[in-house]
Amino acid sequence: KNVRYIHLTRRDEQGRLEDERWIEIAPNGVQGRYRQEGKLPGHDMLVVDDRKTVFDYRRDKNTVILWDPDQHWYTYIHNIGQFFKDLQGAPGSVLIRENVGYKGRPAHLVRWLKLNQDIYIDPETKLPIAIGKNEFSYEQPPKGIFEIPAIPDGVTFVDKRRGATPTTQPAWMEKEQQAGKYFHAGRKALGKSQYEEAVRLFGETIEVQPGRNWAHFWLGRAYYELGRYDEAIERFTCVIDMFKKHGHVPEYAHLARGMAYRKKGMEDKAKKDFGKALGTMIGALRNIKGTGMFDYADDPVNRGKKLTKAERFIKMITRLREITGRNFGFGPDNTVEQNEKAVAGWERWWLQHAEEYEAKPDKFQHDKPIDFKLE
Repeated sequence: KNVRYIHLTRRDEQGRLEDERWIEIAPNGVQGRYRQEGKLPGHDMLVVDDRKTVFDYRRDKNTVILWDPDQHWYTYIHNIGQFFKDLQGAPGSVLIRENVGYKGRPAHLVRWLKLNQDIYIDPETKLPIAIGKNEFSYEQPPKGIFEIPAIPDGVTFVDKRRGATPTTQPAWMEKEQQAGKYFHAGRKALGKSQYEEAVRLFGETIEVQPGRNWAHFWLGRAYYELGRYDEAIERFTCVIDMFKKHGHVPEYAHLARGMAYRKKGMEDKAKKDFGKALGTMIGALRNIKGTGMFDYADDPVNRGKKLTKAERFIKMITRLREITGRNFGFGPDNTVEQNEKAVAGWERWWLQHAEEYEAKPDKFQHDKPIDFKLE
């Protein structure tokens, strides 16, 4: 409740600042005013949002766009208050290791279950110190940091605010808006098993927006369903490399790439990819929020949002069975106690076999009981 601002920074391998954000936390815990400056895939940008106007300066396009805040909203984590609560422990997060330290500071390492990300937190305040290469601090921002800048000379100016005099959009904006439509249509096509159409639509998307990681991932899914495994592996690898640059491991993409390697008979590579995901997948059987990104990846239309706890549990068991060929007595009509034994079987198996997958066996082992009955 005492934290009002977040200062978020990320540096490249040479220590140069490549992304900087100032975030105000509103009284209800969600993101308020916002400022971001830096280089992202396909963007060299300065964004200032004072909650009345969004100033969007695309330096790479020499264009300034003004938006109403509800039209175009940049955000890092929208509900920051809930994010902080999640880091206090289960059900939002689980402790991985205590007192690991971070760059000379005291720190615990926890897993944020919503996005399956490892986060260093301050042991006393439980506030995040770092997520991947993004580092947090909480000082008062410089005066005027959230003020809308003047329009630079010589730029193309587009005013998209309601009631503004209409201005002509540059061609690149038209293409980006069309790419967004292709992306949403591609999700629907993939959800309907229209794989060739999904390939076309996601391909059109990434041609204009190469940094759109979910377009790459679902393009890979469409290739996989068509039996075009080399192209699927290429897309999944692209997603993995995108996240690697920021210090994150997209386990759902490793799972998908592992399945494609298996289809090609490349079992050694498949097992190495599975090793990146299995610990989290087994840990999610007791911490059901940990299934979230896997469910999202499997469901391009609803993105996993409509699943019950029991459905999420069963889907994760199904994935585990497909990878390993094991079941450990699980059954959808079992009692909670019977499925508790099945989960314990998975955990014992992982302790015994993790090294075969080039993984650490104890990373996500927890003793929280299953607290819901499968219907």
